Amino acid sequence: MFHACLLVQRERKRIVFAMKYLALALICVLLCGFQNSHQENVEHPDNAKNQQQSSRPKPSAQPLIPIQSADNDAGHASGQDEQTQDHKVAVVSVPEVRVEQRKNVIDWLTFVCTVVLTIVGIVGTCLALQTLRAIQTEVKVAVKALRHSSKFADAAESSAETAQRHTDALKNIYRAWVLFGWKPGPVSEKFDLFFKNWGQTPAKIEIAAFKEMVLPKDDLGNIPKADVFIITPSILAPSELMLIRSVDAKIAAGREWPDVYSGKKVCVWYGVVQYNDILDPSISHETSFCYWYNPKEIGGLHIGGPTESNKTT
Repeated sequence: MFHACLLVQRERKRIVFAMKYLALALICVLLCGFQNSHQENVEHPDNAKNQQQSSRPKPSAQPLIPIQSADNDAGHASGQDEQTQDHKVAVVSVPEVRVEQRKNVIDWLTFVCTVVLTIVGIVGTCLALQTLRAIQTEVKVAVKALRHSSKFADAAESSAETAQRHTDALKNIYRAWVLFGWKPGPVSEKFDLFFKNWGQTPAKIEIAAFKEMVLPKDDLGNIPKADVFIITPSILAPSELMLIRSVDAKIAAGREWPDVYSGKKVCVWYGVVQYNDILDPSISHETSFCYWYNPKEIGGLHIGGPTESNKTT
């Protein structure tokens, strides 16, 4: 669309430029013709004078008056005065003056050039108008195409966003999900801690850390970071289970078992695992856990600790 507008402006400038030069050429031709005719009149002034003299009427021939002697002058003087007073002069008609108009080569050349330039100007104007109409039509078509392309672009963008959401949903459905769990042992104080891949694709385990300690129940929100690494990088297939450790509350509590048994303190086991999904190895996932045990609480191990110790990404 912007390109079409530039074409229209450029074509308008060309038309104005051509019309200016056409008018300038016409003025130059007329001035040259006028100057040539003026020079011709200046160079041949005798011709003009001769034409003016020829156009004037020639005086008619006057009758010859006989010359008389001196003696008869006095006698005829009174008679001539009477004749002069008796004759009247009357104008019968005005003489006709004819001026011949002659055209030279410059006049004909000026006329021909004027006609040619006029025809060229008319043809150029018609072509320019036709070109402008064609450009206007192209601009309308381009605007319609731009509108349709904008609609198609919006539809394509919406489709891409929908496809991306579906892809993300499929990734979440079929990605690897590594979660912690536990199962009871042969006696009430013993448990097996493990993590399992509950997803549909394999997971690559990068880091797994674990720690156990005894502390008052009110201090579960202030447990330190797990710093005991228990596993090296490995691949965990879907539905595969990996044992972390079999724990015994009495052994973990040691001398503090009486406080744990009485309910003053609790045994805590917590840890974290970091892994990558085979579908998208660039994204790292993490799962953390925190379990505590007290013989006075029914149900075996309980989830506790801070929020950061019980999350999955």
